[in-house]
Amino acid sequence: MRKLLLIVVPLMALVAMACGGGPTPTPIIIEVPVDREVIREVPVDREVIREIEVPRETRVQVIVTATPTPTALPTELDAILEAAAAEGVVEFRWLTPPRGMVSTWQAAFFQRFGFPVDIQTTVQHPVRASLSLSQEFQAGKMTNDIYQGSSPLNRGPYKAGAMQSVDWMGTFGPLFDDRGQQKLQALTDEIEPDIADACLPFYHVAYPIGYNTDKVSADEVPDTFEGLLDAKWENKVSWQDGGFPMGTMGLSWGRERTVAFAKGLKDNGVIIGVGGGSSAVVQSVVTGEASLGVASYNNWLELIADGAPVNFKFVSNDITPYFMLNFCALAGSHPNMAQLFIVWSTVEGRDLIAGSPAYRARIDDKAGPLGEVLKAQKVDLSKFITWADAEGGALRTSIRLEAVKEFTN
Repeated sequence: MRKLLLIVVPLMALVAMACGGGPTPTPIIIEVPVDREVIREVPVDREVIREIEVPRETRVQVIVTATPTPTALPTELDAILEAAAAEGVVEFRWLTPPRGMVSTWQAAFFQRFGFPVDIQTTVQHPVRASLSLSQEFQAGKMTNDIYQGSSPLNRGPYKAGAMQSVDWMGTFGPLFDDRGQQKLQALTDEIEPDIADACLPFYHVAYPIGYNTDKVSADEVPDTFEGLLDAKWENKVSWQDGGFPMGTMGLSWGRERTVAFAKGLKDNGVIIGVGGGSSAVVQSVVTGEASLGVASYNNWLELIADGAPVNFKFVSNDITPYFMLNFCALAGSHPNMAQLFIVWSTVEGRDLIAGSPAYRARIDDKAGPLGEVLKAQKVDLSKFITWADAEGGALRTSIRLEAVKEFTN
């Protein structure tokens, strides 16, 4: 028999609907099966799918901050909710989800809409997934519903026809109160126009320098990326095999300086984190293979929460590269659940995990683990850089690919 976990969900801050005041907060018990979660890992060649059973935490506390679904909805939206309930599943193509996010979201989604969602995950780096999804759609073998990736990577599957077209505000605006509608409108305004009918922005990936606290003190961490080229860090720095985030750095530095930096890393004995993006880098640092590494803040935060001997610092005398990761609705097996889950998770779901290491933050967040670090380190957000449009995204990719060739030359 499958085990069930009793989750206490305090209904805190249930916001009033337009018709009047909200109910008094009342604890609700929700039974959610969370004994194991199965993650499917897809290699590059797509020939083998490996299933990994990952133990989930023994208890999750969900704090719901979303408004209840209004009782009267437009006919089109009501039909989408009905179809989503019948589908009951949403399959993600993304990197390994943070611990706690899946079970928390499943419980909160159930409370919000009154029917469950089974969140399933296929693990694949967004760069590889961009190509795989296009090929799968063209072959009639689309196996996922939501793709997480940056806009340059979103465009491949989008142009291949592998994504749905959604009027986010027009269709789903009635789900939310005024505040939620304002947030949804801001999200639709923020997404790059050529993919706006398929994707909504979710969170920022920002790259500090992480370090092994058993080997390096905070004061020793360089305050520029080029400080990693110092001879004292020979054979002690880890970087992703895909070169991220050098492409975004190149938008400020220029192509020549960025390629020279990659060559300098290679000459200084850089330790290449293979295959896992930021996860491979943090693994090399936490094991002591490397003393320093450049990886996304969220990977460092999760290790810190586990008590690992790591920490991170944003550079104070240089630019900090960041970019947005979007959720995009694929033309998969559960199209209605995909649409509903994307709009709910971006408008409300992200905030449900704001106090945990699972939180996927934005650099403009004032609270949450990243917001606290930015405040404590007195980070100057004006030094954070990203691209603004499709042309900038293409330039970033071009610079990154040229720079990363230096790792193998």
